[in-house]
Order: sequence, then structure tokens, then C-alpha cells
Amino acid sequence: MPRSTFDWPVSAVRLLVWLCLLARVAWATPGLPAITSFDEEQLKTRPVGWITRQDQEGTLYFGFNSLLTYDGERWKEFPIPQSYGIRGLDFDAEGRLWAGGTGEVGWFGREPDGGWTYHSLRSQLPPDCRELGELWHTFVTPEGVVFVTVDRVLRWNGTAFEVWSLPGDRHLRAMRIDGKLYVHHVDHGVQELTREGLRIVFPASVIGRVPILWMEATAEGWLFVGSEGLFRVENGRKIPCAPAASAVVRQGNPVGAVRLRDGRLAVGNFEGGILLLRPDLEIDAVLTTSEGLPTRAIFSLFEDREGALWVTSGSHLFRVALNSPSTLWDGRRGLRDQPILGLGRHEGSLVVATDDGVMALDRNQSAFRSAELTGRYVRSIHRAPQGLLLARHKQ
Repeated sequence: MPRSTFDWPVSAVRLLVWLCLLARVAWATPGLPAITSFDEEQLKTRPVGWITRQDQEGTLYFGFNSLLTYDGERWKEFPIPQSYGIRGLDFDAEGRLWAGGTGEVGWFGREPDGGWTYHSLRSQLPPDCRELGELWHTFVTPEGVVFVTVDRVLRWNGTAFEVWSLPGDRHLRAMRIDGKLYVHHVDHGVQELTREGLRIVFPASVIGRVPILWMEATAEGWLFVGSEGLFRVENGRKIPCAPAASAVVRQGNPVGAVRLRDGRLAVGNFEGGILLLRPDLEIDAVLTTSEGLPTRAIFSLFEDREGALWVTSGSHLFRVALNSPSTLWDGRRGLRDQPILGLGRHEGSLVVATDDGVMALDRNQSAFRSAELTGRYVRSIHRAPQGLLLARHKQ
């Protein structure tokens, strides 16, 4: 079974609070999200993952040393012969799953029995490009299928490869935004791959010689997430922004980001877990092992069509239920490890009764604190016109 923060046995505190929150509290209450981790025994392979995709039927596809699929019940594995480390996956309109692994480019085709078989295009590469090394991205575009390696951009047009060589001391990064494909080279800057080839959009003289992991066009200009934090580009000028979030990003060594459907921005960090930012770029939460993640070393993030966040790493594959109506409160959020004897709401905050007295969420809704309203042995909490009615056990 997958490992979850709700696995049995759980303490009475965690179970009762979870059940009450599920029934009474809106999803926005900032408890801890439910996290489900899949281990090597269930995956039947080493849980070292690089990328996640989802098809129209809801099946998930993961790039590991082979292709893994998950339909919500069963895991299946399909090899990419003579290769490993699948970092690029993308579907085309015909249902083929284009893929790139170490030293390999091609596609997976679906078989009548529902399985997938890999078809290599390596023999179609120009002779001087057949030693590909690590491949980092795969994108299906109207002009062809694009594969991005450490220092090359390759586009397969159906009959031949076009190749752009971009050597440097850092591997190329690429991203698709509003149907356009962008490639970042630290010496040249961000370039758009058009039908005619690469053209510089944001030169390195403006954005600096730092890796760019994510970018987005906004009403205030382009927003970037780079290794040195967040910044905007307005009228050809680089303007740092979100200082608190940028400090977390710099310390965490970012690997990528994804804009969530609820408007938040999730940033994955190789050394710092997951940073969640509100639309105004203020910090919403930082999720690390202290909040239940099985590892702080994030490789990739993907939001599925149900709004859950799938996370790959070098040691675990796990699902974070960011959109769930239920959240978890336990000792990590100040709640004592005791049975919950009563639960209510007061002035918008959750209030619980335990043997040691009443505890309430603080003003920031971030942790439980002792309410210091009454003594011990409170047995029930009820709403009253003037506030809360508390019932105690008299010794």
C-alpha cells in the first residue's frame, strides 16, 4: 500500500481532527496536506523520477529509468531499451508519447493490449549528434518534436532533424508558455524557438547569467524564477521582487515551478522542499520533511487534473493533496497528543478541547496555542450568542 500521512494506526488527535475538518472546515484552513508516498516495493523499480504527464483518460506517466504508468489502481513499467533517465515526455495529437532519455530520442506507441512500445529515432540523427548524453526536455510543437540536451536543441520534422548547438558550462533549460517554446542559455539569455530558428527574447545582459527555471507573462511584465530568486522584467529592466520568497528560493536551490489552478505558485527546490506562494507572491507555506514530505530533495512538480501535486525526487514518488477539503493538524502544528473532546469555531478560528484545556488557532491560522480561557478537563464546546459555552468535568 502507498504510505500516507493517514496510514493506520493514527493517534486519536489526528484522526478526530481530520474527520472534523473534513466535515466542517473549508479547504483554505492552513493545516498540513495529506501526502501519499509510493515506495520501491509498490513501484517495482527504484523511485528516481524526473517528469510526470497525464493523458485525457487520467492515467499518469512518469519518467524514471523506464516509463511508469499509473491508472489509480495499477502500476505498469515499459522499458526504453539501451537508455535510462527519462527526463522528457510529451503527447502528440495521435496519442504517441514522445520521450527522451540518456543518449536516446523517440516515442512510445500504444499497443492493442494497452501497453507501450518504444520506437527509437537515434538512427535518424546526424552522425555528429548521435552521442547525445543527457536529454532534459521533450516538447511537441506545430513545427515538430523538440528535444533539448545539455548543449543542443534538436527538432524532428517527421523526416529529418534540425540541430542548434549551444555549448556552455551549464545545461540548457526549456519551457513552453502559451504555446511558445523558450530555451535558456546562461551566456545568451532566453530564446524563443520559432519556425525559422532561435531568436533572443531576453538577453543575458538583462536577466543575468543565472539559470532560469520558470517564467510567466503578467500584467506587470514578465515574472521569472531563477536560482537567485524571483524578479520581473519591465521595459528592458530587471527588477527583483518578493524578497521573502526569493530568500527561500536562493537557499533551497530551485529546480522548477508550476502555476496551480487556484492561482498559487509552487516552486520545487533540490535542498528545500516545496515553496507555495500566493498570487501576490507572499509565502503561503513551505513544505519540507517537518511537514510530512518524505524528502527535501525535489526533482519535479506536476499538477494533475484533480488539482493534486505529484512530486518526483531521487528517493520517493509522492502525491500532495493541496486541493483536498481535509487538512491535518497534529503536534507539528502545536496540537497536543491527546484525545479531542470538543471542537468548535470562535471568531473564525478553530477551537478544540483537551484534558489540558482549550487550544485555538492563532491569528495567522498557522498553529494551535493554549487559549488560557479555562482550566483543564473541558469536555465539550458549544456556540452561544455571546461566544462559546464550555463544559468541564468537575473532579
